[in-house]
Amino acid sequence: MENMSDKIKYSVDLYKDEIIKEENGEILSKKNKNKPKINLQEVKDEKGNTVRIFLLQYEIESIPQEAIVGIMKGRKVTDRAKFIRDLIQEQLTNNKYDKTNDSAYDLLLQNVTDGEDFSFELTQEGQAILSCKNNGIVEIPVTKIFDRQQRTVGTATTNIEEKNEDNIGDNIQNTDTKETQEKNNNENTSEINTDTKTQEEKNSFIERIKSNVIQSEEEREQQINNILSTLDESEKADFLKGAEIAKLISYAEIKDTTVQENLDKSTTAKKKIVEDYFFNVYSKKMPDNYNLYRVTECYIIEKEKGIILDIEEQLKKIKDAHKNENELQDVMQNYMYFFTAIKNGNNLNAKFSYLIKKLDLESLKKIFERMQVDDEILEYMDIKRQIMEKPGNIDNNDEKSIEMNEFLAHSKNRKSNSETCINAIITCYPISKEETLKEYSEQISVYNKYALKNGMPICPTHNRLAMSPRQLPEEKMPDDK
Repeated sequence: MENMSDKIKYSVDLYKDEIIKEENGEILSKKNKNKPKINLQEVKDEKGNTVRIFLLQYEIESIPQEAIVGIMKGRKVTDRAKFIRDLIQEQLTNNKYDKTNDSAYDLLLQNVTDGEDFSFELTQEGQAILSCKNNGIVEIPVTKIFDRQQRTVGTATTNIEEKNEDNIGDNIQNTDTKETQEKNNNENTSEINTDTKTQEEKNSFIERIKSNVIQSEEEREQQINNILSTLDESEKADFLKGAEIAKLISYAEIKDTTVQENLDKSTTAKKKIVEDYFFNVYSKKMPDNYNLYRVTECYIIEKEKGIILDIEEQLKKIKDAHKNENELQDVMQNYMYFFTAIKNGNNLNAKFSYLIKKLDLESLKKIFERMQVDDEILEYMDIKRQIMEKPGNIDNNDEKSIEMNEFLAHSKNRKSNSETCINAIITCYPISKEETLKEYSEQISVYNKYALKNGMPICPTHNRLAMSPRQLPEEKMPDDK
């Protein structure tokens, strides 16, 4: 940023859609040209080390603003960088439209580490921006500065030394998170240094990690990088995929879930496994086993119910605001019947109602746009419209139906049925886990071979009897789903 100000301005309203043109009460186009962008820049830090910065850039009152949200360094960080950038973008959007949802921020904090081979930190302004949920413009002190000419990142010492609580106290939550996590990491890893331990201690360590004890991120990254340096190129990708699955399962199956932190980690990991299964396996290969179909389908059904409950809430608002307009009341009631049929799993009746009542989801979508409902609902309505308007019966295997399944599987949990979705994740997890282990058995085999040699937690392998059909209670297929 050319103007090296000691403060920047920021607002969650930057994520609000802007109406570009409106005619006769109808929105013709909508765009947010000022939506912040996150750019990844490779620069040198004050010690001359190569680092990557996550640079948030935007304009407020026609004045360019930018903030270094996070700093990363280490080898082989390309995939991790994209993952972290997506988490930052997700949380900033949530702060505008889903203020109670801090799941992306929690995942960011889990990636905060300070290892020799990999490190990531959130700057103070990064924490402030990611924690800012109030409307209106706020001022945030700058602690890190990007010099474009020198391609360096430096420290704004004035703001670091002053730590003006009046300026940043309202906008930063958990400012001691990094220090606390570093302390916890040190406590967890102080005993683990196999290079300096006796053979007896090494054997004890290997037995301990085989019993599914979770490693610290620092230790895990160090061991993975050490192993990668010894592998042929042909094995590296398989090893990393196996390591990723092993880590997820170790978190998903934490034994002591009476501690809330462990329960949250377990639920998040199970959600990741279930959603990855949908994206990488289920959506590309519809299962022919009915029991497998039923268990995996229940998660999609619950996600769709959550969206429909929020749509019904908006329809009620329209009806309440136009109580004396009988024709409009009838139209909204027809939409209520339509979405209720979908919610009950009866797409056949829903399509019949849609055609007979001459409903138009595109028109309803435009009304919802003016009501500023979240983009996910608008996207859902657009895909559902295309399914309903396609000639013939609804085919669960056609392109649009599969697109809907993928969309629903990765949609956010909603307040209206968050608990139900969590229960669905728990229900889907065992079979999603087994199908994932089967799908990536070769990669897991490569990972386990080297994990055993280096004292890392091994990944369980596919058990073909773990979820046999006879172990699942018989139920009827959802009607016309």
